[in-house]
Amino acid sequence: MKAFFHRLTSTWDQFWFAPQDLIQVSLFRSLLGFVMFFMYLIRFQDIELFYTDSGFLNHSMALKLFPEVVRPAWALFLSSDVGIYWSYVLFLALLLALALGLVGRALTWLVLLLHVGFVQRNYGVAYGADVFNTFWLLALSFVDHNKYFNASNLWRSAFRRTPMVKVAKHELLESDILSSVGIRLVQLQLCIAYGYTGLEKLKGFGWWEGTAVWYVIGDMNTMMFDLSFLQHAPILVALLTFTTLIFEIYFPVMVWISSIRYWWLLLGIGMHGFIGLFMGLPFFALVMTLAYLPFVDPKYIRQWHNRFDKWILA
Repeated sequence: MKAFFHRLTSTWDQFWFAPQDLIQVSLFRSLLGFVMFFMYLIRFQDIELFYTDSGFLNHSMALKLFPEVVRPAWALFLSSDVGIYWSYVLFLALLLALALGLVGRALTWLVLLLHVGFVQRNYGVAYGADVFNTFWLLALSFVDHNKYFNASNLWRSAFRRTPMVKVAKHELLESDILSSVGIRLVQLQLCIAYGYTGLEKLKGFGWWEGTAVWYVIGDMNTMMFDLSFLQHAPILVALLTFTTLIFEIYFPVMVWISSIRYWWLLLGIGMHGFIGLFMGLPFFALVMTLAYLPFVDPKYIRQWHNRFDKWILA
């Protein structure tokens, strides 16, 4: 029993706290920052309507939109319209800096608080992408995520001709304890989200009979393109329904099996690609699939990163 518990605790420590290569989570941070920047930049044209008292929601009513069980105890947004405007401008600047690797994990907490503040200010505007952005920003707040894909490093390499230093393989395992925990938080949150969503779908009769997907693609209020012709292909509709169900329920298991992982991730990219293209939810699709990067073997990203470095320093 002593040996068993020793192996158990060792495995637990290795999973949560072992050093990891930070290159894939750095790429995740960079791309997520750009996605969030453009997402909020598009909303900026409606900032008065969405987030000010002259729009359709007074700040005193904002928190009342939340279900009582998850209603925040206090507001994280400014009450004045001028304050909302300038905090939004600051938020956009920080998101762009996050994308460029100019924001470390300490300032990522500020990015997270600003994001949560705008979600609170108008919960009616928020949707799935905002929810998962909250999860990812929280996890990145623990990670030393700007070691790579950092604009300041690119500037030094390109214009100062900083020589590249060959890094030994053992030195690539460079994360501290908090960074390792943050990476695991992204991975586990994604597994929980898919697993829970898939199991919840089992409560719907349409998922058991294979028609659930049709109720989505047959609704022209949600679809960007007319796919009504699929009513003549019930087998294909059933295949899409059961594939979605199996993918989500078994994702928390399959993604940890190295021989199956990339096939499962590719299936997820196809599913979210369909959602983004045909349902007009590109930001949600990107926010979800970008979280696949922490599951990717860093050697593939490092090979591309090294080729890019050589091109810069040529």
